[in-house]
Amino acid sequence: MAIIPLRSLLTPSIVIPIANYALLAFLDISLRALLPLFFSTPTYLGGLGFTPSSIGSWLAMFGVADGLFQAFFFAKIVGRLGPKRVFCFSVSCFAPAMITFPIMSWLVHTKGAVDHAITVTLIGQIVLILLWDMAFACAFMFITASAPTKNVLGAINGLGQTTVSMARAVGPALATSLFAFSKEHNLLNGNAVYLIFIILAGALRWLGSHLPDEIQDRDE
Repeated sequence: MAIIPLRSLLTPSIVIPIANYALLAFLDISLRALLPLFFSTPTYLGGLGFTPSSIGSWLAMFGVADGLFQAFFFAKIVGRLGPKRVFCFSVSCFAPAMITFPIMSWLVHTKGAVDHAITVTLIGQIVLILLWDMAFACAFMFITASAPTKNVLGAINGLGQTTVSMARAVGPALATSLFAFSKEHNLLNGNAVYLIFIILAGALRWLGSHLPDEIQDRDE
């Protein structure tokens, strides 16, 4: 079997799916870092002031709901709409999910405590994140389909995982630092961090529009 140079794999049809996957992973790991941080931040700083047990309960509930949703509904949704439409729809859910953070901050500041309105908003955020998570399976589909032949599939997946690992290494540190900086300097009332990630989500939505409309069968 001939060894194919890695440089020959850096074509638009391969790089675009990997770039989508990398930015998706970066935004996702940043969101995962912000969730417990926002939950634990005191209410007077714009967080929810949850106890560790409450944070664990909310995250556990999300994990169970996410697993059930992906298992029972993802395949049906992709079968009906196609992977590109699902991907673009899913990544579009990131901005609304981010917007719920300042909404909850405003509610807790206005009401002085976590009440039913905040609980409903938090459940809405979880639903948006469930929809957002569908983008990962779609990204895997596009990366796999981008391989022109089977013998380069491992190299392409390795390139994708290496790129994503770097994104996931940077994401949590950057997200938490931006969160602290926004709160410390009261940038946009402490909400500048969310605006930055919403802009990046817009870039991902634009990048997703460059994915192929249909997944083509790979030559064997």
